[in-house]
Amino acid sequence: MRQTLDMASILSLTGKSTVSKILGLAKRLDEANIPYDANIYECLLSAYSKADDIDQAMALFDHMRNNNVRPTVKFFHNALQLASQFADPKLQAWILEEMERVGYNPKMRPVYGHMLTCMRNNGEIERAFDTLERMRLEGVTPTLHMYRQLVDMCVQFNHPDMAYDMLKGAAILDTFAGRYNYMYMNLLRSAALNSSHEIVKDMWKIAVLDHNIAPDEGLCHYVLHVAAHYGDSSLGSDVIRVIGKLGYPYKESHFAPLIEAFAATGDWKSTLKVLHLMRAAGITPSQGTARPIAYKLGKDVEAIRLARDSLAQLKKEDSLDILAFNLIIHSFAYNNEYEDAMETFGRAAELGVTIDLETIHAILDACIHAEEAVMGAKIFDKYAHGNLSPNATTLSKMVTLMCTQDNYEDAFKYLEQMKSMGFVPLRGCYYRLVKKLASNQDSRLAIALDDMKTCGYDVTAYLQEHLDRHAPRY
Repeated sequence: MRQTLDMASILSLTGKSTVSKILGLAKRLDEANIPYDANIYECLLSAYSKADDIDQAMALFDHMRNNNVRPTVKFFHNALQLASQFADPKLQAWILEEMERVGYNPKMRPVYGHMLTCMRNNGEIERAFDTLERMRLEGVTPTLHMYRQLVDMCVQFNHPDMAYDMLKGAAILDTFAGRYNYMYMNLLRSAALNSSHEIVKDMWKIAVLDHNIAPDEGLCHYVLHVAAHYGDSSLGSDVIRVIGKLGYPYKESHFAPLIEAFAATGDWKSTLKVLHLMRAAGITPSQGTARPIAYKLGKDVEAIRLARDSLAQLKKEDSLDILAFNLIIHSFAYNNEYEDAMETFGRAAELGVTIDLETIHAILDACIHAEEAVMGAKIFDKYAHGNLSPNATTLSKMVTLMCTQDNYEDAFKYLEQMKSMGFVPLRGCYYRLVKKLASNQDSRLAIALDDMKTCGYDVTAYLQEHLDRHAPRY
């Protein structure tokens, strides 16, 4: 019978065919009046298990009892395995009772292994961990495969912390990573999706640095976001290093979380340097990419000055990006620190940066906040030509700037220049011009309103309120 089972396995016979062959052999034993021994019952159980015939398999217990045959330990193990495949804990409990009845101690590692498999198939995660604790108290050491089943459950039910604590407590986190790479990385992914910073940091080191396990690009993204959320620039930098090492193409989405992580530290030199690293990697940094820096600087003028001081250090390292330079000017302008903005702008040559149109826009913002129309016009006339030809944003800012003055006639000059160049004035500059005309009861208000509507801009409730408030009284 054992040979028949082996051949059935080699020939990949179906369960039904295997049962047929084994029962044929059993019939010959019956005809010869040869009683079944424990080994025969083992073979019958194996055949029924292969056919997933759990009823016939369990009926063997009664057959053995009636014939005074004591099942072997292996028979019980195979029966427990079959019950676990069907995720039947009640049947397993009955088998365990039967095992004790015939004098076997069920507190054995293989028995616990089949119990854990059944719990995994049923999703009984709490019971599985209770069983693991019982094993510890009874001095039964779990196998790595048992831990794997528990980790599999934790990942499935989104409890990476439980799996991590279990492996860490058993001092096998490193061993598990080396043996079950795929499962380990799934656990790391689950921890990253749950934003479990300390777990991610420890598991990343063990997997990537100690065992050289290659994470996929998606996992790198998840870990970068954890680094950003917790301001962990060290973890973020290592992920970027690994992305390059593995040959994944760099994307803006890789660097955005890294910028956020560095910005949280207040290390402005390292934060602004990321913009240079992006450009060096072939990714053009944008204002959107730098938004976390702007948010962090906010209204903290001293922080902005510290960030500006780092520009000289970056220049020495040949790591100063024009976006970093522009961002500092924008931040000063936002806080109405006109002198600081002008001082920074005046250091462009010293810092070795070539100003671009965004630089002009940043300094024009500073002029608008300070109502410095003369200086703004000088800067515009000096720089806004050739390679820095003004666009709709530049000319709209000039219209807005002129509207800060009592004499705002030049606003129309820039408005007409914009139209002649085929640009559509921005909504904000039209609103500013209309409010200025209304405040001064300028007769050109109706024309400006018509032009604004032609460009597709509606009169908002706030703007209408302003118009009503400054309407002529007769």
